[in-house]
Amino acid sequence: MFGGEIMDMIKKLKSLIPDTKGNTVLLLVGIAVAILVLAVIFTVGPLVGYNVESAVTIPTTSMWNSDTNDAITNGSEMWAQNTPMLAVAALIAIVGVIIAILMGVARPQ
Repeated sequence: MFGGEIMDMIKKLKSLIPDTKGNTVLLLVGIAVAILVLAVIFTVGPLVGYNVESAVTIPTTSMWNSDTNDAITNGSEMWAQNTPMLAVAALIAIVGVIIAILMGVARPQ
């Protein structure tokens, strides 16, 4: 359906970027896909966590109830702690790809 149009866009990008093997464009498309995946994770993650957390009603007398036991971390706290680490890992990966692209462009043919 959209495959032909996407391939045409990739061919146009390949013609704009001076790379004889076409690897640079594939890396850039990979970065775009990774950014979209991260956007989906950041959007859907809290919703899934809330649904999992509220799926089972835990009795208030139970030691596993996060409302009565302050030592138990709830899902939203876990998400708030781990999301910045995921964002930093994604930024490091993107910087690594950009460095690889620059080293490939600078390499003599």
